[in-house]
Amino acid sequence: MSSPALRRPGRPSPAQVSAPTIVPGDPRAQAIGRQVLDELQRDFRARMSQPESAPQFSDGAVSQSLQRIALMQTRRAPASGAIQISDPSQSQTSRAFGPGPRVALVGTAVHCWAETAEAGADEIVLGGFCTDPFGNITPLDSQLIDSDFDEGETVRYEHGQIFACVDILPRAPSWPATYSITLTLIERDCEGFDTELAKLWQGLKPHVDSRLSAAVGMASVASQAVPTVAVTTWVVGSFLGWMRSWSKNDLIGTQMISFQLEGLDDGAYARAGLLRPQPFRLDFAGAGGHYTVDAYLTLLR
Repeated sequence: MSSPALRRPGRPSPAQVSAPTIVPGDPRAQAIGRQVLDELQRDFRARMSQPESAPQFSDGAVSQSLQRIALMQTRRAPASGAIQISDPSQSQTSRAFGPGPRVALVGTAVHCWAETAEAGADEIVLGGFCTDPFGNITPLDSQLIDSDFDEGETVRYEHGQIFACVDILPRAPSWPATYSITLTLIERDCEGFDTELAKLWQGLKPHVDSRLSAAVGMASVASQAVPTVAVTTWVVGSFLGWMRSWSKNDLIGTQMISFQLEGLDDGAYARAGLLRPQPFRLDFAGAGGHYTVDAYLTLLR
């Protein structure tokens, strides 16, 4: 594949240091999230050391997802259906989005600060999934950023490249409504990885919800939108960040971008920073490699 123009980026401005994200603010919600994260880590560690006799996570669906992800890390996973990888050098007009306003994550540049430990140039694939306020998830179409990435090179998108697009729903379970985008950067296409991440999220959601409901006083917290969706997304993002040290499939890193809407008018969009996009820089470091993605969120309608 012929690469877009390559050049080194300038130093990031303060606005580019970190991406917008929503972390559960209530201490009780944080504590429950940490408990679930600890369980995931214990199960995953056991599966990596003794795959056949690993303890089961308390939820069967979650346990199955952990097993498949662990198998992928040891390069023993059976095929689970090919992932379609789109080429960003081709027209994106064929992408199908729902009616109404949407929020797009638009990339402007991807820079390689250090290649992964794999021999030869890196082949970089960006994937992940989106989450809406009801907890519905939509896997992203994996995109090949560059098939021959070398240290010091930059792929720059002059007119911006849509990496993810989230439909804004006409209603929400509570306000403010939280939307999230979880991104994965992988040195090569890890077949089925993003699908398994989505399944893990789906399995965790009811598990987290039951724990939040059982906690003393959490009913009032839920009514204030400290919700299952935010806690589950935080747990999955934290788990993926921790899991990088175990990865043998060159999972370079993960990043979660979140935003909250207080309503569906221009005032709400402006307060969420969607009418005057602010650039930020996503940092991915793992498997010996280090990449940054310059991007911004913007409203499409």
